[in-house]
Amino acid sequence: MSLKEIRNQKGISQKKLVDMLYEDKYIISATVISNFEHGKSIEIDTINRIAKVLNVPVEELYTNEIGASNSK
Repeated sequence: MSLKEIRNQKGISQKKLVDMLYEDKYIISATVISNFEHGKSIEIDTINRIAKVLNVPVEELYTNEIGASNSK
């Protein structure tokens, strides 16, 4: 499952995810999230934080997004 699919399944917009990360004392933009969802690489620390706030294993985000970008 991709980050976008996980967000949609949980009913979380990119803006809401940014807000959740901010509450966790981590500041990133919706652009970074969008870039990741479109196959661009982002820092592993950011991926770890996203996984934490979404309560999913980091491997689920990291593996699937890399797989999605490699299939293009």
